Amino acid sequence: MRISEGNDENLISQGTLDAKGQFHTTLDTGQPDFGPARFIDRHFTAFVTDTSTNRTEQRQFDLRVSHDPLHLCIAKQEITPAGQRLYVTTYSPDGPPLRADVSVSEAGRVLAEGKTSRFGLVRLDLPSRTGKFLVRVVVGDGRRAELPVDSPPSSNTLWLETDRTLYRAGEQIHCTISAEKETATALLVAWNWHGQTLLSRDVRLTNGKAALDIPYQSTFGKELT
Repeated sequence: MRISEGNDENLISQGTLDAKGQFHTTLDTGQPDFGPARFIDRHFTAFVTDTSTNRTEQRQFDLRVSHDPLHLCIAKQEITPAGQRLYVTTYSPDGPPLRADVSVSEAGRVLAEGKTSRFGLVRLDLPSRTGKFLVRVVVGDGRRAELPVDSPPSSNTLWLETDRTLYRAGEQIHCTISAEKETATALLVAWNWHGQTLLSRDVRLTNGKAALDIPYQSTFGKELT
Protein backbone atom coordinates (compact mmCIF):
# COMPACT_ATOMS: atom_id res chain seq x y z
CA MET A 1 0.00 0.00 0.00
CA ARG A 2 1.39 3.40 -1.04
CA ILE A 3 -0.06 6.89 -0.79
CA SER A 4 1.16 9.92 -2.73
CA GLU A 5 -0.16 13.46 -3.05
CA GLY A 6 -1.82 14.13 -6.38
CA ASN A 7 -0.33 11.96 -9.12
CA ASP A 8 3.18 12.50 -7.83
CA GLU A 9 5.29 9.39 -7.28
CA ASN A 10 6.79 11.00 -4.16
CA LEU A 11 5.41 8.75 -1.43
CA ILE A 12 3.83 10.23 1.69
CA SER A 13 3.01 6.94 3.41
CA GLN A 14 3.37 3.22 2.73
CA GLY A 15 2.77 -0.08 4.50
CA THR A 16 0.96 -3.42 4.38
CA LEU A 17 -2.75 -4.19 4.55
CA ASP A 18 -3.81 -5.99 7.73
CA ALA A 19 -5.81 -9.24 7.93
CA LYS A 20 -9.04 -7.28 7.32
CA GLY A 21 -7.63 -5.67 4.19
CA GLN A 22 -7.27 -2.28 5.89
CA PHE A 23 -4.41 0.19 6.11
CA HIS A 24 -4.16 2.83 8.83
CA THR A 25 -1.91 5.85 8.61
CA THR A 26 -1.65 9.52 9.58
CA LEU A 27 -1.11 12.16 6.92
CA ASP A 28 0.72 15.32 7.94
CA THR A 29 -1.21 18.42 6.88
CA GLY A 30 1.78 20.68 7.58
CA GLN A 31 1.20 24.45 7.75
CA PRO A 32 -0.98 25.23 4.73
CA ASP A 33 -1.28 28.78 3.43
CA PHE A 34 -5.04 29.36 3.44
CA GLY A 35 -4.88 32.96 2.25
CA PRO A 36 -8.46 34.33 2.14
CA ALA A 37 -9.92 30.78 1.88
CA ARG A 38 -11.45 28.93 4.83
CA PHE A 39 -10.17 25.55 3.72
CA ILE A 40 -7.96 23.74 1.24
CA ASP A 41 -8.77 20.45 -0.47
CA ARG A 42 -5.69 18.27 -0.88
CA HIS A 43 -5.71 15.50 -3.49
CA PHE A 44 -4.11 12.10 -2.91
CA THR A 45 -3.71 8.81 -4.75
CA ALA A 46 -3.65 5.39 -3.06
CA PHE A 47 -1.87 2.49 -4.80
CA VAL A 48 -2.52 -1.13 -3.77
CA THR A 49 -0.30 -3.89 -5.15
CA ASP A 50 -1.22 -7.58 -5.04
CA THR A 51 2.11 -9.27 -4.28
CA SER A 52 0.94 -12.59 -5.75
CA THR A 53 0.28 -11.13 -9.20
CA ASN A 54 2.22 -7.84 -8.93
CA ARG A 55 -0.93 -6.11 -10.18
CA THR A 56 -1.46 -2.54 -8.93
CA GLU A 57 -4.73 -0.66 -8.66
CA GLN A 58 -5.10 2.99 -7.72
CA ARG A 59 -7.82 5.29 -6.41
CA GLN A 60 -7.84 9.05 -5.85
CA PHE A 61 -9.30 10.68 -2.75
CA ASP A 62 -9.45 14.14 -1.20
CA LEU A 63 -8.83 15.43 2.32
CA ARG A 64 -10.11 18.82 3.42
CA VAL A 65 -7.83 20.89 5.67
CA SER A 66 -9.82 23.64 7.39
CA HIS A 67 -8.62 26.80 9.09
CA ASP A 68 -11.49 26.52 11.62
CA PRO A 69 -13.06 23.53 13.43
CA LEU A 70 -16.49 24.72 12.30
CA HIS A 71 -17.72 27.24 9.77
CA LEU A 72 -19.91 30.19 10.70
CA CYS A 73 -21.58 32.26 8.01
CA ILE A 74 -23.89 35.26 8.00
CA ALA A 75 -26.32 34.18 5.30
CA LYS A 76 -28.33 37.40 5.30
CA GLN A 77 -28.77 40.72 7.12
CA GLU A 78 -31.80 42.93 6.84
CA ILE A 79 -33.37 45.95 8.48
CA THR A 80 -36.78 45.42 10.13
CA PRO A 81 -39.25 47.95 11.58
CA ALA A 82 -38.08 47.01 15.12
CA GLY A 83 -34.35 46.84 14.40
CA GLN A 84 -32.48 44.29 12.33
CA ARG A 85 -32.59 40.60 11.53
CA LEU A 86 -29.69 38.22 11.18
CA TYR A 87 -29.64 34.79 9.51
CA VAL A 88 -26.76 32.64 10.78
CA THR A 89 -25.66 29.28 9.38
CA THR A 90 -23.28 26.77 10.96
CA TYR A 91 -21.75 23.76 9.26
CA SER A 92 -18.77 21.45 9.58
CA PRO A 93 -15.73 21.96 7.30
CA ASP A 94 -16.77 19.02 5.12
CA GLY A 95 -20.24 20.45 4.50
CA PRO A 96 -22.98 18.95 6.75
CA PRO A 97 -25.00 21.48 8.80
CA LEU A 98 -24.48 21.61 12.56
CA ARG A 99 -26.83 22.25 15.45
CA ALA A 100 -25.32 25.01 17.58
CA ASP A 101 -26.03 27.62 20.24
CA VAL A 102 -25.74 31.09 18.72
CA SER A 103 -25.43 34.42 20.51
CA VAL A 104 -25.00 37.99 19.31
CA SER A 105 -23.37 40.50 21.64
CA GLU A 106 -22.20 44.09 21.66
CA ALA A 107 -19.54 45.28 24.13
CA GLY A 108 -20.14 42.17 26.25
CA ARG A 109 -23.94 42.59 26.33
CA VAL A 110 -25.97 39.78 24.75
CA LEU A 111 -28.50 41.14 22.25
CA ALA A 112 -30.00 37.87 21.01
CA GLU A 113 -29.64 34.11 21.42
CA GLY A 114 -30.92 31.07 19.58
CA LYS A 115 -30.26 27.55 18.33
CA THR A 116 -29.72 26.49 14.73
CA SER A 117 -32.14 24.01 13.19
CA ARG A 118 -31.17 20.64 11.74
CA PHE A 119 -30.43 22.61 8.57
CA GLY A 120 -27.84 24.66 10.48
CA LEU A 121 -29.88 27.89 10.25
CA VAL A 122 -31.18 30.33 12.88
CA ARG A 123 -32.94 33.68 12.55
CA LEU A 124 -32.18 36.28 15.23
CA ASP A 125 -33.95 39.60 15.75
CA LEU A 126 -31.79 42.38 17.17
CA PRO A 127 -32.61 45.86 18.44
CA SER A 128 -31.63 48.78 16.26
CA ARG A 129 -27.85 49.22 16.49
CA THR A 130 -25.02 50.83 14.55
CA GLY A 131 -21.41 49.71 14.46
CA LYS A 132 -20.00 46.25 15.10
CA PHE A 133 -21.33 43.30 17.07
CA LEU A 134 -19.98 39.78 17.67
CA VAL A 135 -21.61 36.49 16.66
CA ARG A 136 -20.53 33.43 18.70
CA VAL A 137 -21.48 29.79 18.08
CA VAL A 138 -20.84 26.66 20.16
CA VAL A 139 -21.70 23.08 19.15
CA GLY A 140 -22.34 20.18 21.50
CA ASP A 141 -18.83 18.69 21.24
CA GLY A 142 -17.24 21.96 22.35
CA ARG A 143 -16.19 23.35 19.00
CA ARG A 144 -16.75 27.09 18.76
CA ALA A 145 -16.27 30.04 16.44
CA GLU A 146 -16.92 33.76 16.43
CA LEU A 147 -17.29 36.41 13.76
CA PRO A 148 -17.40 40.24 14.02
CA VAL A 149 -20.22 41.73 11.93
CA ASP A 150 -21.04 45.29 10.88
CA SER A 151 -24.61 46.56 11.18
CA PRO A 152 -26.17 47.09 7.73
CA PRO A 153 -27.07 50.65 6.68
CA SER A 154 -30.75 51.55 7.15
CA SER A 155 -32.39 52.77 3.94
CA ASN A 156 -35.70 50.88 3.93
CA THR A 157 -39.11 52.53 4.17
CA LEU A 158 -41.05 49.32 3.38
CA TRP A 159 -40.60 45.86 4.93
CA LEU A 160 -41.89 42.39 4.11
CA GLU A 161 -41.71 39.60 6.71
CA THR A 162 -42.90 35.99 6.80
CA ASP A 163 -43.75 34.04 9.94
CA ARG A 164 -41.09 31.43 9.14
CA THR A 165 -38.13 30.84 6.85
CA LEU A 166 -38.80 27.17 5.98
CA TYR A 167 -42.19 25.64 5.17
CA ARG A 168 -43.47 22.14 4.57
CA ALA A 169 -45.38 21.26 1.42
CA GLY A 170 -49.04 22.18 1.90
CA GLU A 171 -48.45 25.08 4.32
CA GLN A 172 -49.56 28.61 3.49
CA ILE A 173 -47.17 31.55 3.89
CA HIS A 174 -48.20 34.33 6.26
CA CYS A 175 -46.83 37.72 5.20
CA THR A 176 -46.65 40.96 7.17
CA ILE A 177 -45.99 44.26 5.38
CA SER A 178 -44.84 47.34 7.32
CA ALA A 179 -44.13 50.89 6.17
CA GLU A 180 -43.04 54.19 7.65
CA LYS A 181 -46.19 55.82 6.27
CA GLU A 182 -49.41 55.24 8.21
CA THR A 183 -51.43 54.74 5.02
CA ALA A 184 -49.93 53.35 1.85
CA THR A 185 -50.58 50.86 -0.94
CA ALA A 186 -48.05 48.14 -1.77
CA LEU A 187 -47.85 45.60 -4.56
CA LEU A 188 -47.02 42.08 -3.34
CA VAL A 189 -45.60 39.76 -6.01
CA ALA A 190 -44.50 36.16 -5.42
CA TRP A 191 -42.75 33.87 -7.90
CA ASN A 192 -41.13 30.44 -7.81
CA TRP A 193 -37.57 29.47 -8.71
CA HIS A 194 -38.60 28.97 -12.36
CA GLY A 195 -39.63 32.64 -12.55
CA GLN A 196 -43.36 31.81 -12.73
CA THR A 197 -45.51 34.49 -11.04
CA LEU A 198 -47.84 32.87 -8.50
CA LEU A 199 -49.33 35.95 -6.85
CA SER A 200 -49.70 39.63 -7.70
CA ARG A 201 -51.93 41.67 -5.40
CA ASP A 202 -52.36 45.26 -4.24
CA VAL A 203 -52.27 45.52 -0.44
CA ARG A 204 -53.53 48.58 1.46
CA LEU A 205 -51.73 49.35 4.72
CA THR A 206 -53.53 50.69 7.78
CA ASN A 207 -51.52 52.23 10.62
CA GLY A 208 -48.43 51.27 8.65
CA LYS A 209 -49.21 47.53 8.59
CA ALA A 210 -50.98 44.86 6.56
CA ALA A 211 -51.12 41.06 6.62
CA LEU A 212 -51.72 38.58 3.83
CA ASP A 213 -51.66 34.78 3.49
CA ILE A 214 -50.34 33.14 0.33
CA PRO A 215 -52.22 29.82 -0.05
CA TYR A 216 -50.11 26.79 -0.88
CA GLN A 217 -49.79 25.84 -4.52
CA SER A 218 -48.12 22.76 -5.96
CA THR A 219 -46.16 25.14 -8.22
CA PHE A 220 -44.31 26.63 -5.21
CA GLY A 221 -41.37 24.33 -5.88
CA LYS A 222 -38.32 24.44 -3.64
CA GLU A 223 -38.07 28.23 -3.26
CA LEU A 224 -40.48 31.16 -3.33
CA THR A 225 -39.47 34.80 -3.73
